[in-house]
Amino acid sequence: MGVVPLVIAPNGGVLSDDEGQTIAVQRTYLTARSTEFDAVIPTHGGTPAVGNKLSRDAKANPDVSALDPRITLLLSEAFRHTKAIGAWRPSVLALKTAGISQNSAGITV
Repeated sequence: MGVVPLVIAPNGGVLSDDEGQTIAVQRTYLTARSTEFDAVIPTHGGTPAVGNKLSRDAKANPDVSALDPRITLLLSEAFRHTKAIGAWRPSVLALKTAGISQNSAGITV
């Protein structure tokens, strides 16, 4: 069985790059749960998405200006469930905001 990546984004639809390549969004921040994944790799810092209900989502992250709280929740759940988490420069902020040390077991930066 091969790796089946799932793309999670603030909203459903299709993501495209500068060259016109597209990929469908399979889950949204609202519908994704860490238990569905073996690993999580955030691709950027994830500032709060349009439509983010700060009053509802603030419990996941009181500093809502730094990161979409639904990403913080997903990462912290994945970490607690001992899922592998990978990150690179743009997404290191997501780990830090979720309270996850880059030196923790299961984290690759």
